Amino acid sequence: MDRLFEQADKESVLRGARISDPAKTGIQAGDLTWVGWSWIILPPVFLIGFVLAVGDW
Repeated sequence: MDRLFEQADKESVLRGARISDPAKTGIQAGDLTWVGWSWIILPPVFLIGFVLAVGDW
């Protein structure tokens, strides 16, 4: 029985490591989506601002 529990502990530790790794990558993915959204939102804002600024000339 002790060996079974040791094996279960090792598996749970491995599973915990597997779960914690996606958690780390999940944070990175969140950063990427935030960067992606900023790349989608900011260029039109700058473009509109540039057009308005040039239009005032």
